[in-house]
Parts: sequence; structure tokens; C-alpha cells
Amino acid sequence: MSFILLGILNSQAAGGKQKIFVAGDTSGKRHTSPDGVTWTQTAAVALEISDGAFGAELYVMVGKSGRIDTSPDAITWTARNTGTNDFYGLDFVNDVFILTGDNVFKTSTNGTGYTDRSGPGGGLTCAAYGDGVYVVGGNSGVITTSTNLSSWTSRTSGFGTDYITGLAYGAGLFVAVGWAGKITTSPDGTTWTSRSSNFGSYRIFSVAYSDGLFVAVGQEGKIDTSTNGTSWTARTSGFGTDEIYNVSGGEGLWVATGQGGKIISSTNGTSWTSRTSGTTSSIFGITFG
Repeated sequence: MSFILLGILNSQAAGGKQKIFVAGDTSGKRHTSPDGVTWTQTAAVALEISDGAFGAELYVMVGKSGRIDTSPDAITWTARNTGTNDFYGLDFVNDVFILTGDNVFKTSTNGTGYTDRSGPGGGLTCAAYGDGVYVVGGNSGVITTSTNLSSWTSRTSGFGTDYITGLAYGAGLFVAVGWAGKITTSPDGTTWTSRSSNFGSYRIFSVAYSDGLFVAVGQEGKIDTSTNGTSWTARTSGFGTDEIYNVSGGEGLWVATGQGGKIISSTNGTSWTSRTSGTTSSIFGITFG
């Protein structure tokens, strides 16, 4: 990959614990926030953080050279490094962590121990789950599907050799986004249909679904939204021409992160407000769970 996905997490843990956002940047620093608006910076870890997810009552952040860190409270972290390959993406779907990266495909039910899987191939970047189907995407337009995480079937994505950099599932539809402003959709993960975006030839880095809305972000500060995944509307992000690397939403709040440590938030996914992150290092990713 030519970029790294960074992680920002939001969880409402069991037992009424406070909702917390956790972000990681390219300098290895973590940033926490109770509301996505006010951010506190913590000490850097040894390696770049590349993505993150929350599930099974655990925060998990992954990164360069096999880096895996876990925490029950986003304060105390335990290193659980595995291998030396770079990790690009971490998704928690259907009660399973799916870890993707440079010739990496691993799964975990608890976030601490990971099992190597075969089938989808190398250079994977993202995963989604819906209606009993797992979908994994990656380099050169690769899309594969599985119902059991063991047997995989390659599908025609419509991306050609362009990379797929984001996947989401909502309203009965899978949405895949990637290079050259491409968006494709599928009701079942098997047959994919190309859609028109407002990104032109610019890359789309991420897509998310929440509260009846898909939001896609990418180069040149571009944001598109859609209520059905097929027709997309351009929005104003406040990023100018800086890149937005990832977006996530839930519980009535959207947060997007990107180049130069920029963070924006929205209560509806259409109107966005700039926030102060406390870092000038790029924040490449975001997840909500």
C-alpha cells in the first residue's frame, strides 16, 4: 500500500463505562476524547499505529512490523506483537477481529490471540460483514467473499487494477470504495455494480455507514454522502485540499481524520466542524464500535 490506515476508536463498554474515542497517528502517539471534540495526547509508542478497532470489550491498535497493542480502558496497553509484516487494517465484524496487511490475513475472537487464515490472498486492506457474508478487499481490485472465514471465492469488483481501500455494509448493501474515485455496490457480495461519485479521479480512502447514511472520504478534502449507496452528494469538509484518510460514525456522531492531524466532526454527516487534535502528525483512520 502507498498509505497507512490509522485507528481511532469509540466504544460504549458494558457496565456503563464512559464512551471514549482513541486515535493513533504516524508518530505513534495516541489521542483520547470523551466526545470527539476535545482531545488529550498520550505518550508515543515505538512504532507507527496503522489501524484500530473496539470489540469484545477491548481496544486493539495495530501497525508497522507486526505491532498489536490491546487495552481494556484505552489507558493501560499491552504489546502483543505477532510477526514482522506491516498491518494495514483491523475490523471488528460479526464478533470477529479481521486483521489485514502485507501478506497478512488473521482473525481473532478476543483481540489478543490471532489465527492465520488462507484463501483471500495478499495485500488486503479492509473487510465488512453483512447478511451472513464476509467481504474482504485489497490491492488490484481484489474482492473475495466467504460465509465461514475458511473457504473464499474471488469476485469481479469492477475496480480493474485500482486498489480497494474501504468497505462498509448498511441498509442491505455492501459498498466498496477506492482509487480513481471508484465506488461499487452489491446486495450480496457476489455481483458488483459501479456507481458515480463526486471524487473525479481522486482516491477515496474510506467509507462508513451509520444512522441511515453512507459517508465516503478521500483526497482533496472530499466527502460524499448517500442514503442508499447508489446516488452520492458532495459535502464541504473544511479540509481544503488536505487528504481525509478515514471516517466513522455511530450514536449520532461522525468523526473524520486526516492529513496534518486534522479532525472534523458532525452530528448528521453532512455539515462538519473542525476540531483540535493536538498533533500535526497525520491520523489515517477511524472506527466506531
